[in-house]
Amino acid sequence: MFEKKQFIHLLVVSFVLIGSTLEYEDLIFELLIRGGDATPIMPVALKTFWLADCISRFIGGFIAYYTFGRLNIWTLIIAFATFNLIGHLLGFVIFFLGIELGSLILVPSVIVGLASGVWVSIPLEIIRSSGLKNLGKNWGTVLLFGMLGYLVFSNASIFTGNTGKITEVLLSIFALIGLGSAYLGWKHDAEEKSLNYQVSKDDEGLNIS
Repeated sequence: MFEKKQFIHLLVVSFVLIGSTLEYEDLIFELLIRGGDATPIMPVALKTFWLADCISRFIGGFIAYYTFGRLNIWTLIIAFATFNLIGHLLGFVIFFLGIELGSLILVPSVIVGLASGVWVSIPLEIIRSSGLKNLGKNWGTVLLFGMLGYLVFSNASIFTGNTGKITEVLLSIFALIGLGSAYLGWKHDAEEKSLNYQVSKDDEGLNIS
């Protein structure tokens, strides 16, 4: 059964990580279409992002599958949220220093792409917490929030002139919120496990007496 606070944290993480990784891909497209000095490096940045995205999902799924039940999946979610924050902070710095820095855009492209592993971790956490019952409803709700995040971030990019600067400021702020929410989800999960363990020990004591 899903603990309410944990589910809320999953919604926030989905809103931020799924929404921002999709928007970062769009941001690269926009810079490529707009042209300028950075145009030659943008196709490489896009391919690099896609490669990091695929690798992250594969590694995230591999780790989650073989550590299921042993490693707290919230730990993986925190790792992906950390990648997301670092990537957007680097993107923020690069955009404000000037896009003429060219190939440096590849660095945040790789790191933000690695955050896409959260696509694998979130449904596994849903299964771990609530089983297969209502999986479609729970995952559908979480995914809806991810698409809402993408809608918010993409519209923010459109209405701020697609310069990348303001978009990366917004994405960096939300990336920090996403990491904080992932940590709180991990903390609540640890507290719940500790409480369940204590209740189990108390029940064992009662049975022995």
